[in-house]
Amino acid sequence: MKKYLQSLGWAIVCMCVSTFATAQSPLPTKISKKAKGYIIRPQYPPIAIENKMEGKVILSVLVAPGGRVMEIKLLESSGHEQLDKAAEKAARIGRFETEKWTEYFIPFTFKIDEEEEPPQNVESVSK
Repeated sequence: MKKYLQSLGWAIVCMCVSTFATAQSPLPTKISKKAKGYIIRPQYPPIAIENKMEGKVILSVLVAPGGRVMEIKLLESSGHEQLDKAAEKAARIGRFETEKWTEYFIPFTFKIDEEEEPPQNVESVSK
């Protein structure tokens, strides 16, 4: 029996501009009207499959103008470190298209024995 990861929509819950500051200067505060991204399904860790680990992970991904991932925060843990790290790895290698600093909120659902869904594009939504 095949074991797959089902992704729970790659739609972004909302887009917010953060007020983080760097040592040199604060980040711009203009809101991006439309920003897009693409994230592959995380690889289901073999140890997690063996131990029948399932769960939902929600990440906050801060993306700089030009699409570079600058920061990833774990907002909701699956309760399993292996699944959390797999989601973070997928987000880190994601591709994003944005001209402004953009924060994406991305849910990942890890579920064993589910049919595979194709990866989907993600979009930010102005608040």
